[in-house]
Amino acid sequence: MLLEVVAVLLVQIFLVKGDEETEFVTVSTDIGTITGLKKATYSEFLGIPYAEPPTGSLRFKPPLPVQQYQDFQATTFGSKCVQLGMFGEDAGKPVGDEDCLLLNVYVPVSDSTSPKAVMFWIHGGGFQMGAAQDYHPRSFLAEDVIVVAVNYRLGVFGFASFGNDLVSGNMGLRDQIEGLKWVQKHIHHFGGDPSRVTIFGESAGGMSVSALHMSPLARGLFSGAIAQSGTMVMLREDAKVSKNWRTTQAIAYDFKCNTEYGEEMLKCLQAVPALEMLMGTQADIDPESKKFERSGSFPTSDYFSSDPVLPYDPLTALTLGEFNHIPLITGTVKNDGALLLGFAPLFGTVENYMKKAAGHLQIAGSTNKSEITASEELEADIMYQFYTGRSTNMSINQDGWSDMFTDVFFQNPDQKLAEMASKHVDVYNYVFTHKSENTFCQMFGLPDNSLAPIHGDDLLFQFPDLMETKYNEQDEGMARVMLKYWTQFAKHGAPSPPGQDLPTWNKFGTQKNYLDLSAEPEMKSNLNPSRHLFLQRIIHGPREAGIGEGSLAGSISDSIVDAINNIL
Repeated sequence: MLLEVVAVLLVQIFLVKGDEETEFVTVSTDIGTITGLKKATYSEFLGIPYAEPPTGSLRFKPPLPVQQYQDFQATTFGSKCVQLGMFGEDAGKPVGDEDCLLLNVYVPVSDSTSPKAVMFWIHGGGFQMGAAQDYHPRSFLAEDVIVVAVNYRLGVFGFASFGNDLVSGNMGLRDQIEGLKWVQKHIHHFGGDPSRVTIFGESAGGMSVSALHMSPLARGLFSGAIAQSGTMVMLREDAKVSKNWRTTQAIAYDFKCNTEYGEEMLKCLQAVPALEMLMGTQADIDPESKKFERSGSFPTSDYFSSDPVLPYDPLTALTLGEFNHIPLITGTVKNDGALLLGFAPLFGTVENYMKKAAGHLQIAGSTNKSEITASEELEADIMYQFYTGRSTNMSINQDGWSDMFTDVFFQNPDQKLAEMASKHVDVYNYVFTHKSENTFCQMFGLPDNSLAPIHGDDLLFQFPDLMETKYNEQDEGMARVMLKYWTQFAKHGAPSPPGQDLPTWNKFGTQKNYLDLSAEPEMKSNLNPSRHLFLQRIIHGPREAGIGEGSLAGSISDSIVDAINNIL
């Protein structure tokens, strides 16, 4: 291995315009050379194709691995996947290209010649936006790990389904799997160890990590997983009830295509220009709109496929132990759900927002809002009462609203995942509690920073280039703590190997241990027990007891409402 690494990391120096000198690094692979840029402390290889462009007849189809590089110049970022811009001058504008199945490889310069652990980053953005190039991993590189960041198809391009093998959906996940296959085949040329690959991601990236953790198609492609503020358990829809391929049929109708799930419909949709497809498939937040009925673009069980990415719904997979048995870190940010306080006003009044509340709170079996059952609406109303007292003003009792969104979307699913997965594998759980002036609060529409830390704030201590960060001493300590735990996990399969200088991070176990992740981390147990017991009874209890769709709301209402009134 040493001779191979020395042979392939050939540095070539070229002169460019002006007096500046640029150093290039050329790596030889089995399918051609890849030339990147050499910096002072690391090398970067940007915009490397890992699959053929999913355009034309390959739109909505599984990715095909790249066949040949020739002499590929990996010195600039490629295109983002098709999406609407969210920030800055691109906000609300269509950006990107379908030819976007690219990844970036960052290799630290170090004295060690041993193969390095690899961390495979999956970006967030609600499966609608984001790109690998938005995240520079310079902080991780200082800990002597290789980082690979991947693009994957978003929105309808990544998650449209026909409910059959012609278009089985979950193409965004299949892209991530293809990226991991690329790592297994080629990362050793960059000095990486393919037997030590840790996948990690935040928000939709965390959900992707969770999905890959449950996917038989990803088996053997990674050795550890870190899901930050996102798990598949947060999607409580029943794929057999939702039948979200009906959304694709509605899209076909809008574009005047055949609406039978066959070749004619597929070819018509493949012919629609990409940006036209993007703009024609944007979600509508008006509860009276027909488009509001449509399922969103996100991973779901493709149980009907002959080669499924997710053959089971998440709770079934966890119950049966049908997931990849590798160590897992999973956790949330203290006030993850405060993010939604900034977005909720887009729906108008609180009363308007709470229409079809079971859909908003993702506790319904169907993502088609007209199919929400009376019992599901009752569950949502009980939750609304428990957390907010049916407040009609989110600025009053904003802590209650934030707790509701945090628990329903993030912490309760996270705790459920940790509880069930820990019966089969080592699970390390955390809650990020560090409060800082470096926060996304105001970017997400909140009036001040009082609810920090909120969703995404942990990223500012991993990828400080995301915004203009100014660390104080406590912030520097927080960044050090987080990076050490994350990279120790990648290197050793546990965040607290012998000899490390941080407090020991104990496994979740039967005590429900979790790390209070701050500049001075501390082990605690049994996170927010009363709130999670409440949601266990409301969300999981009735269904586990066989009460669900088709049951009369009155059959569960008396006992639950009486219990909640006693609590209140």
